[in-house]
Amino acid sequence: MRIKHFLLSFLLLFAVEASAQRLSFDSKYIKVGVIDNGVYDMTVFQADPNIRYLGSVNAPFKENIDGSRASMEAAARTLTEAGAGKQTLDLLLQRDAEGLHFDRLYAEALTNTTIEEVNEAKLDVSAETKDVLKKEISRQLLKNNFIVLFSYKEKSDGKKKYYWNVFKVEIDDKIIEQAFLTWNDMERYDQIIVPVKYVARGKVDDNLALEISKKVPEFAVRGPVYSRHPFFARVGAGQGVKSGDLLYIYRSYLDDDNTMYSRKVCTVRATDVYADSTRLYTISGKFASRKRGDIAVYKGAHRWSLAVMGQASFGDDPRYGARMLWEYRAGRFSKNGFTSYVLVGFDFNTFKKDPEGVWWDTNGNPKQPMLMGGAFNLGYGLGFNFLGRLELMPYFLVGLQYATLTNLDLLYYDKEQGGWTTLNDNGEAYNGTLFASGHAGLRLNVNLWYPVQLTVGADYNYNLPLDKKFEAAYDNHELNRVNFYAGLRFNL
Repeated sequence: MRIKHFLLSFLLLFAVEASAQRLSFDSKYIKVGVIDNGVYDMTVFQADPNIRYLGSVNAPFKENIDGSRASMEAAARTLTEAGAGKQTLDLLLQRDAEGLHFDRLYAEALTNTTIEEVNEAKLDVSAETKDVLKKEISRQLLKNNFIVLFSYKEKSDGKKKYYWNVFKVEIDDKIIEQAFLTWNDMERYDQIIVPVKYVARGKVDDNLALEISKKVPEFAVRGPVYSRHPFFARVGAGQGVKSGDLLYIYRSYLDDDNTMYSRKVCTVRATDVYADSTRLYTISGKFASRKRGDIAVYKGAHRWSLAVMGQASFGDDPRYGARMLWEYRAGRFSKNGFTSYVLVGFDFNTFKKDPEGVWWDTNGNPKQPMLMGGAFNLGYGLGFNFLGRLELMPYFLVGLQYATLTNLDLLYYDKEQGGWTTLNDNGEAYNGTLFASGHAGLRLNVNLWYPVQLTVGADYNYNLPLDKKFEAAYDNHELNRVNFYAGLRFNL
């Protein structure tokens, strides 16, 4: 059953990772527009370079809404009927007393171009390159806008738990054409109905943009790759990035039906982090390219790993077992791929049966129990990443190991006492003994389907018994030996 559960967990993790390869946000770095109802502080969005804060609309919304799917969809209908979507279109088209304008959208469009788009636009000899780009990308900017509203639930102690609520402004090609056709006729223009659709809801947290991006990919903290040698992206400390944090690089692709989607190219770690840019190091996948409009998307700290390994020590006196190792990336990630780890390990191992002629039961029958033990260790590792898919880690662990026999109701010959005795002391049951334990070794982590890695390694294990009472057990085995490990490592 344990093997079945492990395989199911592994397949689930692989399925989640595979499904994350395609996202709905446009990796050509089209900024998301955000509108609110002027009730809450929107500073977090106004300072975010990935977001165009467009201002406020008159958006009726119950602040103590219960958050059920039905209530949120009803709220979306209310926003549509109240004209919140149409007001958003007004903001986008800079409506004022003189009518509609496109200046701000055109200016924004020229900051959202890729090299490929510029080259394609140049092929249109019937118009200026900038005009082609402005019209096409302005359409994309019109389609990528959201209304963010906040609500709360009042707890029994009177305190309020706040939630964010995101609604998509459903401006499509049909609505855009209606706006163009009625550009100089405000009476007909005002007949346009812009639907509002409920998207997602979540708790208000310290990093609001990151929390929203987990459910609404368009809000991802991201920036374009602008240099390959050295590897830099336009995302930095101002957006919450720290050295060692995880980012994905995405690239745009076209489906067979000409639908554009974003697919992950590689996984990277932040190394040197500046206010508005970050140097990156590839740890999985292909190498990114600034020429293809690749986008670095911030995924958070992701500093924990869990390695589950089988352990064996061979020879005439074999020992088998398993190790579970928690790893925390404690230091920064250097531009050369070095990083440090704090390690917490749990080991279990067992020797082959003791030889004949050592143990008997109280009836004088020979017994062959097995020596087994469990250990808790703390340690340090230094990881060196290279070739975009490998990590070499020298490490050491120190801790305590508890050892016991599979059968304790035994007689043995005590050499110091010069006679037969039991492991019991003054009639009290004796369960086992403690060892001071140390390991020093080397592991290699190899990407399978990152974040899953194959991990293999070896270390030398030194044990120091803390209780001579148990010498009859550990004298039959070589405690200090080389161990070999193999298993899977999950980067969490």
